[in-house]
Amino acid sequence: MLELLRSIGLTDSEAKVYLALLDLGTSTVGPIADKSRASYSKIYLLLEKLIDKGLATYITKEKTRYFTPTSPKKILEYLDQKKTTLDKLSKEVKDMLPKLEAKLKQSQEEEYVTIYEGHEGLKTVYLESINNLKPGDEILVMGATMGAYTQTKQNILLLKKVHTIRQERKIGFRVIFNEEFRQNKDVEFFKKQKPIQVRFLLKNTPAGINIQGNRVLIIYWHKEEPKVFLIQSKIVADSFRKYFEVVWEKAKT
Repeated sequence: MLELLRSIGLTDSEAKVYLALLDLGTSTVGPIADKSRASYSKIYLLLEKLIDKGLATYITKEKTRYFTPTSPKKILEYLDQKKTTLDKLSKEVKDMLPKLEAKLKQSQEEEYVTIYEGHEGLKTVYLESINNLKPGDEILVMGATMGAYTQTKQNILLLKKVHTIRQERKIGFRVIFNEEFRQNKDVEFFKKQKPIQVRFLLKNTPAGINIQGNRVLIIYWHKEEPKVFLIQSKIVADSFRKYFEVVWEKAKT
């Protein structure tokens, strides 16, 4: 019951005070604080929050406040009110999206360097980068070792999600793997993510280079944790793109 009250938006302390009120019925703050184990310094604030949510009321007798829980049906009314507020906010955000996206596009044209660490960092930069691409764009990857990418379930799920987005948007993909991974079974995973072109060249490069739009991602694995150096620059991305084409011509199928 406590977990359910938390899930609808009550804090842990608010939920405990509300349940204490239901057990006590009408009560002064002392028994409510004792039963809910709320501190006396915060009990009035917690009760005020429940009153604001429509889950409690009070009356004053001889300068003493007596608090009473409202009907549990008020919880449904509270949820309906939250839904109405969320629907309104959702509409406002949708109306504002063009302006927000324009601001994002403007910021993406600026040049900067950012470092991301860990799986969540890798996930953020991968999804953010591919969502900025348009149909007909192409992802270029070279020096890929990719062994670490497929060692955990979360990395496999991330790769599948990225390639699903890529395929839906008809985004091309060319990758130059290190020669040592030619016989690696995980290479077959990539070959199935069509449209894709795969070649092999470099013997051993600890870091991979990923070129997407105006972004260059330099990715390497340190103690089984990914690190990503993101370079946001059209000039740098175009330079790496030209370098990729030179290497691509020398790579083997």
